[in-house]
Amino acid sequence: MLELGLVYFNHIRHIKEMFQDNLFQTVNFHNVNYSFFNLVIDHVLDPSISEQMHCALKDVLEIPNLYSYDNPLEKKLAYDKVDELPSVISNVLAIMNSSKFVLWLENITGVSGLIPDPHYRGGGVHIAKYGGKLDIHIDFNIHPRLKLIRRFNAILFLNSDWKDEWKGHLELWSMDKESMTLCECIRKISPIFDRLVIFDTTIPHGFPDLICCPEDRYRFSLATYYYTAYPPPEDIHATIYLPRPGEKSNLELDELRKKRSIVRYL
Repeated sequence: MLELGLVYFNHIRHIKEMFQDNLFQTVNFHNVNYSFFNLVIDHVLDPSISEQMHCALKDVLEIPNLYSYDNPLEKKLAYDKVDELPSVISNVLAIMNSSKFVLWLENITGVSGLIPDPHYRGGGVHIAKYGGKLDIHIDFNIHPRLKLIRRFNAILFLNSDWKDEWKGHLELWSMDKESMTLCECIRKISPIFDRLVIFDTTIPHGFPDLICCPEDRYRFSLATYYYTAYPPPEDIHATIYLPRPGEKSNLELDELRKKRSIVRYL
């Protein structure tokens, strides 16, 4: 089953050369160039499991005690107990954490020594429904248990016939690192079925606009994260939420952002 899960990295032998123009994106701000990795690949699932995946996603909604996040910064559901997920989903997550996938990821990113997370901290399956959102943020950069440095995110979207007007697009933003303020949205990615997105974990990202899909539809994704033992980051932080340009000042929300950025597990 595992060999049938993802087909793309098996079949493309020279992916780095083919996607060279798409792998690294450079943004100029105050005459300083920032380069970061991001890649979007469609049709990575083996067709034999696509239908199984559709059925399994419905079963996920029946799992008791899904993690619920309902606050001004995020409105979503999640679950990282992979062994309790439907087998087709847990198998795909296992492939995304496998040695073969990690070696492929090292090849296209140029970063050696990548380590997958066996605990799926913050990963697993993510779900958002009508009214769901995730404000633009920078991910925590140290794993709370493994004490490793977070480097890359991989997100597999699983939403058939998703319409642009329903929102829920993954947004990647540029940022002024000195002032820690967002500059502009540099890429907006629709969460359509069988789309794999891989990006540098330092990129501010999220889906900040409230989802307005029909009430019987959900935005599903699978997420895995990759770490290295070195080099140490300049600073250690939890998740940093950032307001978008033009957002009205809100002292209560600013205080919540500040609290969420504090590391409490080292």
